[in-house]
Amino acid sequence: IFAGAVHDYLTGMISIRNHGAHLPQLAGKFLGKTMKHVVNGFAILLLLLVGTVFVTSPAALLANMTSLSLTLIILAIFAYYLIATLLPIDKVIGRIYPYFGALLLFSAAGIGIGLVVTGAPIPELSFQNMHPDNAPIFPLLFLTISCGALSGFHATQTPIISRTTENETNGRKIFYGMMIAEGVIAMIWAAAAMSLFQGEQSLSDVLAAGGPAAVVGEVSTTMLGAVGGTLAVLGVIVLPITSGDTAFRSARMIIADYLKVEQKPIVKRILIALPLFVASYALTHMDFTLLWRYFSWANQTTAG
Repeated sequence: IFAGAVHDYLTGMISIRNHGAHLPQLAGKFLGKTMKHVVNGFAILLLLLVGTVFVTSPAALLANMTSLSLTLIILAIFAYYLIATLLPIDKVIGRIYPYFGALLLFSAAGIGIGLVVTGAPIPELSFQNMHPDNAPIFPLLFLTISCGALSGFHATQTPIISRTTENETNGRKIFYGMMIAEGVIAMIWAAAAMSLFQGEQSLSDVLAAGGPAAVVGEVSTTMLGAVGGTLAVLGVIVLPITSGDTAFRSARMIIADYLKVEQKPIVKRILIALPLFVASYALTHMDFTLLWRYFSWANQTTAG
C-alpha cells in the first residue's frame, strides 16, 4: 500500500510539473520515442481491460440486488460510461463523484465499525501459505488486491487529477493520501471476509457459488442489516464504476493525444470512444476470472 502511495505521488507530481502530461508522453520525454509508442499501446490495453472489468463486477452486484437482467445492467453502465467519456469532466464526473465518494466511505466505515462493535474474530496475521492449491503469495497477492495496492492504472489517471489540481502543494494529500485511503478500504473488506466466513474453505465455497458479488452481499447484510447493507453494497458498486468511467475517458484522451486529434468537436470524441466501447462489450463475454488475470497482469506490469 505504501509502495502504491509513493508510486501514485511520484507519477502525479511528475504529471503536474509537465502540464498534465499522460503516461505515454512522460515515457517519451524521459525514456525516448520508442518507449512512448510501447507505453502508449500498453496503456490503452490496460485501460480497455480496466473499463471492461469494472463493467462486469458492478453489474453482477446489481443483478444480485435486483430482478434486472445482467445484460441490461451492463448496457446501462456502458451508457453512463459513454456519457462520462464524451462530456466535459465538470458536467458529469465532477458533479456526481462527491455523492459516490460519500457512499463509498459510508460502506467502508460501516463495515469497519461493525467489525469492532460486534467483536468479530479476525485471524492472526500469518506468513503461512493457506491457498488451497499452494499458489505462491508473491506475486499473486498483488494481482488479487490490484488497485488496493500498487497499481499501474493509477498512473494513467494522474492527468485527469493533475489538470484539475489548483495548487501543487495539494499533491501529497491527493496522490499519496488517497492511495492510503484506498488501501485502508481494501483491508477493511478483506478483514470482514476473513472474519465472517471463518476460514479459507467456507470463503472459497461462497466465491465458487456466487463470486465476489455474493461475498460482498453477505458481508454487508450481516454487518449492517438490510438497509445499511444495501447502502454498503451500493458503495462497493460505486468504486469500480468510478474507475471504469475514468478509464475510458483516459483511453480516449491518450489516443487523441497520440494521433493529434482535436477533441473539442464531440463527433471526433465519438469516433475515438465508440471503437473502445465496442471492443469492451465484446470482452464482457469472456470468463471474468480470465479477464481479471489479464487486467491484473497489465496493471502490475504498468506499475513496474
